[in-house]
Amino acid sequence: MAINKIGVKEVTPQIKKPWTPITLASVENYDVKLVEFEGDYFWHKHEKHDEFMYVCNGEISIDVKDSAPVNLKTGECALIEKGTVHRSKSQGKSLVMVFGRNTALSDFVKV
Repeated sequence: MAINKIGVKEVTPQIKKPWTPITLASVENYDVKLVEFEGDYFWHKHEKHDEFMYVCNGEISIDVKDSAPVNLKTGECALIEKGTVHRSKSQGKSLVMVFGRNTALSDFVKV
């Protein structure tokens, strides 16, 4: 048996630009990714799989088609159910841990 300790502060400098995740770990068929959010991401959905976000540092907003946006700050999290059309955004730099199926694809959509 092994336990792999991961220091989030130590791996954060590996993120070279916003919206480019680094994989911290793979758990069964799921990836745990660290992503820097800054500005707006594209409208998209994950047709077959849920997505989970935990805000490590900063504040983000998740716009949802035909619904009110969900605002999250440091220490808060949200589950985005499969098929939900959404986009993430952050006015400044925010650090977010994203949990999702490693086979999940993003279907980009026009809103």
